[in-house]
Amino acid sequence: MRRDSVAIDASRWSAYTAAGVAAATGGMMTSEASADITVVDVNVTLEDRTQGDGYFDVFGPYGFGGGGASFIFQQAFNETGSNEGVLVMVGLGNIDIAGFGAGPYWYPSNLAYGANLSANSFGMPASVRGDMAWGAGYTSSQFLSAGKSYVGFRFDLGGGTQYGWAELDVYGAPDNRAEFIRYAYGDVDEAVQVGVVPAPGALAGLALGAAGVSGWRRNRRA
Repeated sequence: MRRDSVAIDASRWSAYTAAGVAAATGGMMTSEASADITVVDVNVTLEDRTQGDGYFDVFGPYGFGGGGASFIFQQAFNETGSNEGVLVMVGLGNIDIAGFGAGPYWYPSNLAYGANLSANSFGMPASVRGDMAWGAGYTSSQFLSAGKSYVGFRFDLGGGTQYGWAELDVYGAPDNRAEFIRYAYGDVDEAVQVGVVPAPGALAGLALGAAGVSGWRRNRRA
């Protein structure tokens, strides 16, 4: 299997978009907003459905309620009759992925749960293929171990910088299959922590609690 991490030309994005729409509608995608964080549940298994050397399944594009920025995952498995699997991520439009370059290749960073997103390096530019896992892995690969993993990104739809993360359940090398569970993003200039979402209704619950305490105090005084 040839290993490439190169910019992908515009003519291929239309095909990716069509495939992504089919993938997205095949999964149950729901969204909800809590405080200033929007969460989109995806629950799509990233595994190759098309056999043959050189073919990637494309999952996405996944966006943010406005045009100009999105991302996709690409997955391939058993392309050449071996058990080598591939999982990569590509940002589209005005988006940067938390990641880094090493030699001629780009790698998304596997972020720690609870980390402050804005403190990360968003060094992986849009429209380049970022290697998450490739077979048994390369020196800079960060998504080879099984378990929950997080990718971070930032984007600008014209109103200012927004930060977000995507959560995956990675099955491990060398197959590198994964489940894309959900992604989340904050409002402009909203502080976002990796994997952390305020519970729905939490702020309303606090307000009701404060009102209850106030009423209790009034009753005590009466």
